[in-house]
Amino acid sequence: MSAINKALKKCEKLSDEQRIDLFIDSYSNVLNAFDKISGNRSEAYAATLRVILLSMAADGKFTEKEYALLSALLKNTIDKELSYSEAKALVESAGDPSEYVDVLRNLFVGVANYSDEAAVSFACLIAIVLAIDDDVTYKEKKWMNKIF
Repeated sequence: MSAINKALKKCEKLSDEQRIDLFIDSYSNVLNAFDKISGNRSEAYAATLRVILLSMAADGKFTEKEYALLSALLKNTIDKELSYSEAKALVESAGDPSEYVDVLRNLFVGVANYSDEAAVSFACLIAIVLAIDDDVTYKEKKWMNKIF
């Protein structure tokens, strides 16, 4: 079993509280890495949000748990509230998951060049989003393995 698959399995088994704690830590590390790389906090927020949105769109479904995570994130970072239908449209606008593997891989390389800790946080961020509904599908695992 690859390290990524082990991370996904671990995230599936976390309690909601543990998952949120790991998400917050991972989000902060990735955001700070993008901030240092770009020198622009707005661009860092946009890049980090993009990672999350693309991960949510990976299985082609948008669940209530994903909505709760995205809603809380947007409220706490940019003080923006979205209805479920607005959030779903935002995730669906990401397009076909196979089309943005390269985008995420390039973002990952940039973060990995910045620091190993940020690279691990990047992988955890995606793993947590994929595991938020307590079931990481084979399709999601395969998709994530293409990124890393």
